[in-house]
Amino acid sequence: MRGTIDESTPFRVLELVYYHPEVKTIVMIDVPGSVDDDSSLRASRIVRAHGLNTHVPSDGEVASGGTDFFQAGVTRTCEEGALFGVHSWAEFGAEGTDYPRNDEVHLMYLDYCDEMGIPQSFYWFTLDVAPAADIHYMTENELKQYNMLTVPIKE
Repeated sequence: MRGTIDESTPFRVLELVYYHPEVKTIVMIDVPGSVDDDSSLRASRIVRAHGLNTHVPSDGEVASGGTDFFQAGVTRTCEEGALFGVHSWAEFGAEGTDYPRNDEVHLMYLDYCDEMGIPQSFYWFTLDVAPAADIHYMTENELKQYNMLTVPIKE
C-alpha cells in the first residue's frame, strides 16, 4: 500500500478483498496520512471485518491516518526501522486539542480505538505529542505501550 488515504480507499479495499481473496496481509510501504478521516476509518473497518493483517517493512513509513489504518490489522507487525508517525488532527482551522475532552467530536476516534483494541490513551497521546502541522515518530516503547504491534518487531 502506497499513497494518501482518500474517499476512494474504502472501495479499493473492497476490491482487494473480493478480487484477491488470497491476500492476507497489507504491506504498508508509504502511507503518509488521509485527507478524509471518515473514509479512512471506513476502509480500516473493512480491513478488520475481513480479517486482514497489516505490516510495515523496515523501509516503510505510515503516519497520521496511515497509522490509524495500520491499527485495523488483526495481526500487526513491522520490521526494525519502520516508522509510525502521529499528530493531532485538524479541520476548519481547529485542532483536536482545541476541544474539551468530553466533546463529542472525539467519540469517533475513541470508538475506533475500542474497536481495534487500542487503548483510548493512544488517541489522547496523538493529540498531545505533536500539533497537526508537525509529526512525532513513535519509539519502540511507545509502540508497546499503545498495543500497536501484536507481534514483536522483526529484525
